[in-house]
Amino acid sequence: MGKLSVPDAILQKLGPLDADEFAQIKLHTQRGRELLSELGGFDEAVQRLVLDHHERLDGRGYPRGLEAGDLDLETRILALCDVYDAFVSPRVYRPAWTMDEALALIRSEAGTAFDPQCVDALFEILGQNVASFPARRATNRPASTGQHPA
Repeated sequence: MGKLSVPDAILQKLGPLDADEFAQIKLHTQRGRELLSELGGFDEAVQRLVLDHHERLDGRGYPRGLEAGDLDLETRILALCDVYDAFVSPRVYRPAWTMDEALALIRSEAGTAFDPQCVDALFEILGQNVASFPARRATNRPASTGQHPA
């Protein structure tokens, strides 16, 4: 929802975002919540999920820098699903990742960005063995905290 307020020039940019462009991207969570509030009819829990879907367990997410103790299960699930979907979907600035590439990076960030139990559940749903993915950063791919929307 909030990306409706981000200029197309930023969303469609082929290269890395500069600091100002990334700051605009990071506002999409707050703008999404504001839009839902203005439209009305959306439960507070839905508005909170829109606001918090880029938060991380280690507090390095945005917009509020929440840490694990402040993130409910729904937020942890949505954050993980959003990143997985973003990785395996093509973007104007990069092709879609393979499922293995996405899962390797997600596995490497279990416990820092993502809830390990949610990661295990994602692997199970996708029919993958989490033990077959090393708990280290995937090669040839940027971290999920990169300077372009995932």
